[in-house]
Amino acid sequence: MKLVPLASHCIDELYRFESDNAAYFEQWVPPRPIAYQSASTLLELVDQQIGEINNGTNYQMYLAYCGCELIGRFNLTNITTQKAEVGYRIGAGFTGRGYAGAGLRLLVANAKSKQLTELESYTTADNVGSQCVLTKVGFSHRDTQLAAAELNGKLVDLLRFSCHLDISGA
Repeated sequence: MKLVPLASHCIDELYRFESDNAAYFEQWVPPRPIAYQSASTLLELVDQQIGEINNGTNYQMYLAYCGCELIGRFNLTNITTQKAEVGYRIGAGFTGRGYAGAGLRLLVANAKSKQLTELESYTTADNVGSQCVLTKVGFSHRDTQLAAAELNGKLVDLLRFSCHLDISGA
């Protein structure tokens, strides 16, 4: 498995990935903005995100590949000098094979190389799979925000996980 920085030439593949997995993802997270439903608008968003990445602002997105197949995406957002928020999605056909954990470990190594010292991630209380992945990679549950997000027309609790990174040997 490898993580590849987001690039414009990946737009068709990313569009297919998002479209093919939308219903699966929406079981666990709110739906993507309507812009993700059009390849041309998604290209505009990707170009904007690449611009942010190139400007060193607070966004980094990586596409996850197993061989030549796109299986997921991982990102760092809300990046400050020491802290970032982690997000990831693994396609429905690739869950339960350890890809989420492997990709998250690669993302953590990337964060260490950027001298980040703390990562946070949020998941719904019902997303036990994500909670297990975060815990296996070294994240700890910090708190629960009651009725903090809307998912499929219902208010759901969000669990905040964090991971302190030792960058002394990075």
